[in-house]
Amino acid sequence: VRIALTWCIILGLIPHHADVKTAFLNSTLKFEVYIKLPKGITILGKKFAKLLKSLYGLKQAARDWYELQERFILSFDKRFKKSSVDPCLYVIVDGDFIVIISTHVDDYIIATNDSDWYKAFMAAFNTQFEVKDLGVVNHILQMHVEWAKDGNSLSISQQRQIRALAEKYGLSDCKPVQTPMEKGLQLKPAASPDVALPFRSLIGALLWIARGSRPDIMYAVIYLSRFSASYDSQHFTAAKRILRYLVTTLEKKLTFAPSATGATPSTHQKVVLYSDSDWASDINDRKSFTGCVVYLNDCAVGWFSKKQITVALSSVEAEYMALSDSTREVLYTHHLVSEFFPVKTPVPILIDNKGAGFIAENEVNNKMTKHINVRFHFVRQYIQQKLIELFHIDTARNVSDIFTKALDPQTFQKFASMLLRCK
Repeated sequence: VRIALTWCIILGLIPHHADVKTAFLNSTLKFEVYIKLPKGITILGKKFAKLLKSLYGLKQAARDWYELQERFILSFDKRFKKSSVDPCLYVIVDGDFIVIISTHVDDYIIATNDSDWYKAFMAAFNTQFEVKDLGVVNHILQMHVEWAKDGNSLSISQQRQIRALAEKYGLSDCKPVQTPMEKGLQLKPAASPDVALPFRSLIGALLWIARGSRPDIMYAVIYLSRFSASYDSQHFTAAKRILRYLVTTLEKKLTFAPSATGATPSTHQKVVLYSDSDWASDINDRKSFTGCVVYLNDCAVGWFSKKQITVALSSVEAEYMALSDSTREVLYTHHLVSEFFPVKTPVPILIDNKGAGFIAENEVNNKMTKHINVRFHFVRQYIQQKLIELFHIDTARNVSDIFTKALDPQTFQKFASMLLRCK
């Protein structure tokens, strides 16, 4: 979705939002399915019925709807190309004519630079299904999308969800905090989960916000989520601090403002990756954290924070393993974009550890590296193919540092502003 919205800005597309009502009920079943009717209800004296169409709750309902709507999209215009990287993306690029359809169950972003084509598509769509035209995208997947008047930038936020959570947990008028996690905080697993505390419910809600529009809380959420089976009041207090931070910074939004707009389908698009790791900061198992953020045309479209699977013996090794995992993330973006538009290569990867870059670029194999799992070495082949290229960046400018550890307020706020592209 974020990639599609970025394309709308730089290519000058109008992003329409459409919703199909009772989508799953449209599909024809491939197999005979019988249901037991609710207690007290019979049809012709029978307590069972044979379904003629799909029904919400069937395990195949979502798949059947996906295939049905895809047949319509691909048959409406033979120029559609389905992405082999993301099966929910359909694109037409025919000269200067562009259409991008991003689907999420029954929610559709339909972006194009031809209003007549859109009207014809929606008319045909409505003959097949009951479709509601919601206008220009302004709210999708619980994310509010706000467009600048000139159409050259947008912001994504989830303020409504944050307010609802704050009210639910009694934090609407909480004491402000400047970071989502206290620097140096080290928690240990509880002997057993305190099921009286809604810890898992809060973490799940925060994770969706972190994935959607607030990457600045991602590390804190991922760190606490590892205690989902062993939490107590300490962990719950730490989770509420994340929510307090969101309430304190409610006005902050993820901003997309590409440095260059007015691109054409032949314009090379720019993908950049920032990668980082800490080293053995977790006192419980001494594993390191990996963090990265992917930018497409100066817009943060992908990020993650996760614990590494093995213990690193040095900071160089931790950074090298982080580089491998981060490369997988940027390859997804590169492969998806390059299916339809040219991408500048090699893709720059910015890291702040020269030793890790040296191991990747020179296929070092010695007593310090020979034990490293072969899965982390795959990054070397993409360097050799010149699909990616490593560049050194000072730690003070490496924005992905925010995904690897709890930072002091000054450093955190600097990176959060860089990441969200807001003041």
